[in-house]
Amino acid sequence: GILSTAAFSDVMNNTDLTTGKSFEIGSKLSFWQGKGTATAAVYQITRKNISMKDPDDSSKTILVGQQSSRGIDLALGIEPHASWALQGNLTYVDAQYDEYFNGTTSLAGKELTGTPAVVANLWTSYAFTPAIKLNVGLRHVARRYADAVNTITWPGYTTADLGLSWKPTPTLTVTAQLRNA
Repeated sequence: GILSTAAFSDVMNNTDLTTGKSFEIGSKLSFWQGKGTATAAVYQITRKNISMKDPDDSSKTILVGQQSSRGIDLALGIEPHASWALQGNLTYVDAQYDEYFNGTTSLAGKELTGTPAVVANLWTSYAFTPAIKLNVGLRHVARRYADAVNTITWPGYTTADLGLSWKPTPTLTVTAQLRNA
């Protein structure tokens, strides 16, 4: 596919739009008499003519180069019992600037700002009755760089989420959630 982005107010200053190409291949599998699923995908995305605010004039945008990311997504879901389900997924991404000039300094090979290399999620749900269900989830995000030159990092973190739902009628579900418990 092709990805094109531009700020309308700045189109006159940038005649070359950001373009992108992506490739993805994946597979999905059902097993254990339909009580389990697994998916896997690998991908590559390349964006050319990426832009940033001009450090000398914040009302303008300048073209700074190209970035790419390649990665893998894995997911697994199982239902060991009619009232209990488990889901997990893992994403690994290698995202970097291929060509990027910050002034006259090349940042080629540096990791993208704010992009973690690993994100993982684990969720479980248990239905105490057909109307009452508890959900518990964990999410881990690896450390990320806070700047384009990769000298400042934001630490990785893990959060826990809780949810309780009640289904008083077939068409109504009431849910309470606690994020970052």
